[in-house]
Amino acid sequence: IALESADHLAGSGMPALSQLLSSGRPVQIFVRVLAHGNPGVSQDEDPFKHYRTELGYFGISHRQAVVSQASAARHQDLLRNFTAALGATRTSLHLINVGLRPTGEDNNLNAWLVAGAALEGRVHPSFLINPGVGDDSLERIDFSGNPQPELDWPIHDFVYLDRDGEQQTTEQAFTFADYALLIPKLNQHFAYIPESCESEELIELDDFLMLSQDEAAEKVPFVWAVGSDNRLHRLVVSRVLVLATLDRLNYWHTLQAMAGVRSSYIDIAAERARESLREEFDKERAELQAQFESEIESIRANSASEVM
Repeated sequence: IALESADHLAGSGMPALSQLLSSGRPVQIFVRVLAHGNPGVSQDEDPFKHYRTELGYFGISHRQAVVSQASAARHQDLLRNFTAALGATRTSLHLINVGLRPTGEDNNLNAWLVAGAALEGRVHPSFLINPGVGDDSLERIDFSGNPQPELDWPIHDFVYLDRDGEQQTTEQAFTFADYALLIPKLNQHFAYIPESCESEELIELDDFLMLSQDEAAEKVPFVWAVGSDNRLHRLVVSRVLVLATLDRLNYWHTLQAMAGVRSSYIDIAAERARESLREEFDKERAELQAQFESEIESIRANSASEVM
């Protein structure tokens, strides 16, 4: 068993990690990961300065290694992945999100809460790649640990009290930016919107991410937050955080395609199948119509003959 930091593996330790993952030796590599950090940059740098280094994706490139990405907030998935890796008798990489380190500034946040939010916000998706199961990628991957895996972001009912004190229920998507609200060092990427500020250009972040580049240029994304007064407030999201959210969504789409949950190739194949069925139906309909018209003409001729 090897215990190592994500920062070291993404830096000077990467060549040795690659060599070990390709060796086939039954070594279990355990790595603690901060979901909001970037192992590819130093601790004092902005985690959004570069695209995030995904050690899980790096591990997947070593085709015969077991790669597990799990969360301490979901201990059953964590133990299931451990058991599968121990039974695989090959090199295994375990990337475990533990929420927050007790640095002083985040002691008031429950680490399990933060780790669970990272799973919900597609910050640290859950998956297990086990090459010993079979050659097909759908056999090798277990994607079941993710909430609502077919969607971009999990959507949940949100209950709140309006200005009149009436209880209201709406649906809200939980994005990477919503997770970032839990991290004190990332609070600089949000700005408060006064209640008196109303504009058609203000749009919720999950809807903003679906716009084209030209449409998005005219909109301002925001997320909802609950203040110390227990009231809902809107917070503008910085462009840097929006781009980081897009980057996490892009990685999520890559994992979805690998797991066969949602894939453009599957959509194309399904459309081709539908087109083929439509062509067969149109051909059959044309043949039946021609046969029907021929029978009508025959009946008309016979009837005319009988009348004569």
